[in-house]
Amino acid sequence: MKRKKMRALAGMVLLTGALGMNSSLARAELSFQELEGVEFSFASGAGAWSTDLTIHEDGSFAGIYHDSDMGDSGEGYPHGTLYLCRFSGLFSEPEKVDENTYVFRIESIEQEQPAGKKEIIDETLYVYSDPYGLNDAEELYLYLPGTPLEILPEEYLSWVGYHDLSQTEDTTLPFYGLYNVNAQQGFSSYKPEPLSEQEGYIRSQAALADQQSAPLEEEVKNADLSQLELNMKSAELYQIWDDALNRIWRFLLENLDPESMDALTLEELDWIAEKEASAAQEGEAYEGGSMQPLIENMVLFERTRDRVYELVQRYGYLQ
Repeated sequence: MKRKKMRALAGMVLLTGALGMNSSLARAELSFQELEGVEFSFASGAGAWSTDLTIHEDGSFAGIYHDSDMGDSGEGYPHGTLYLCRFSGLFSEPEKVDENTYVFRIESIEQEQPAGKKEIIDETLYVYSDPYGLNDAEELYLYLPGTPLEILPEEYLSWVGYHDLSQTEDTTLPFYGLYNVNAQQGFSSYKPEPLSEQEGYIRSQAALADQQSAPLEEEVKNADLSQLELNMKSAELYQIWDDALNRIWRFLLENLDPESMDALTLEELDWIAEKEASAAQEGEAYEGGSMQPLIENMVLFERTRDRVYELVQRYGYLQ
């Protein structure tokens, strides 16, 4: 599975920490209640993997890790391989390290399926994994907004896009930050806008994907980027909308009657085949060239975004 670093998406709340900890810890002034409703993500758009995490006001948490390799197929699983981990647990109470930093630990964590288990579902091979980003975590550091960037670990900064502080006007962390000290891995997060009473789950997922992808789309269209950077950012664009589509699909599985879901599944299979064929056809003119991934990613992104909004039109007010 790929393990590539990414620039955090604009508008996302960042989480990080420090490498060292003061030996005298005071009782926390911050509580988990302040993080209620914030969703955290440790992800790589280029690598198509992410760990998504929600913390509740009592310190409990739940999340999902997923990665995919659609090219890794075989007998019985022509649709490829999906790496998956659904998990939940409890954090210890946060303790204050200094004016910028809090620390907490994982008191308990459970996985829905044991790591290493494999099974084929709907012609896809599921490989159950550990929660990447939280496995081997001994301490998690929380940095507050306003923390000077220059005191943060390089390992954290690289995860959230600060590869070279001389190339940014930022001097302090504009958001929260979560950092797995032992594994040197950093989460980013966002707080979704509250929904109106009329706005359903499917509409919210489309709105979230649109918010996340807008700055990336602008960069791809207007920024002076290398071909490699364009390829990576276009892959991130596609992944944002593909993730949204997958969340919507899980929601529909739970809410549509079996007959409607069977009909929609057949339609979806036809759509997937058409989407992939379109991307391959557009990429043929650049076969073997450095632009081929960009061309194919943009087709996949646009077709997937269109599909999400088709489902919004049909089912957007399901609660």
